[in-house]
Amino acid sequence: KRVNGKTILEKIERDASLFANKIKYQKKTDKKIDKAMVKEKIERRVLMLLSNHKTDKSLIPTYLDYASHILERALNPYPNPPLQDNLWLKPGIRKILFSEISHIVYQTVKTEKKKLAKRKIPSTEKQKKMVQGFIKYRAAIEQIEFRVHTLFNELQVAPALYLAYKDYTRACYKALKQCYHKDESLLQQQFKQIKVAWKLNGLADTIMEKVKDTVIVVYKELLFKGTAK
Repeated sequence: KRVNGKTILEKIERDASLFANKIKYQKKTDKKIDKAMVKEKIERRVLMLLSNHKTDKSLIPTYLDYASHILERALNPYPNPPLQDNLWLKPGIRKILFSEISHIVYQTVKTEKKKLAKRKIPSTEKQKKMVQGFIKYRAAIEQIEFRVHTLFNELQVAPALYLAYKDYTRACYKALKQCYHKDESLLQQQFKQIKVAWKLNGLADTIMEKVKDTVIVVYKELLFKGTAK
C-alpha cells in the first residue's frame, strides 16, 4: 500500500537512513537534552500522579501547564526569578501536588543529564545493529498501526483523537515487547497503567480495550512469522 505517494517500504528505508545518519553524526560533546522526549516522560509521570490522587479531569491541563513551566526553569542555565505558583491556583487545585510535580520534573531532568554525561558514540557494528533493529521495529509497528487504523474506521473514532490513540497503541506494543512470554503479571500491570494514563487524556475505555486486543493479535501474528521486534 502507499501513504502520501510512498510505499511503506520506501518510508521505512527513508526513515532508517535518517536514523542511521543521526547515530553516525552525533557528537559525544553534544550535551543538549532532548526536550520533547523529557517533556513526554514528565507528562506520563504527572498523569500517573494525578490519577493516584483521583484528580478532576478539568484540572489536569492546569497541572500539566505547571509541569511545563517548571521544565523550562529546570532547563534554564541562568538564575530564575522566584516562582509564583499562585498563577496556577484555582478552585479545586491542590497546592501540595505542585511540590510533587516539581520533584518529578527536576528528578527527570537530573537523570537525563546523567545519561548524557555517560553517552558514547556507538561502534560501527553497534550502529548497524541499531539500524537493523529500527527497521524491524518500523516494519512491525506499521502493520500494527494499519490494523488499528482499520479499527478506527469501524468504530468511527474522531480523527482528532487518532494521534492520541496511536501513542496509546505504541505504548501497548512496547509493553508486549518487554513482557510477553516473560512476565505476564507485569504485562497486565503495565497495560493497566497505560490505560489509566491515557484515560486521563480523554480516551475511551472501551476503544482502548479493542485497540489493545488488536495490538496483541497482530503482535502474535508477527511472532509466528518471526518478524516481531
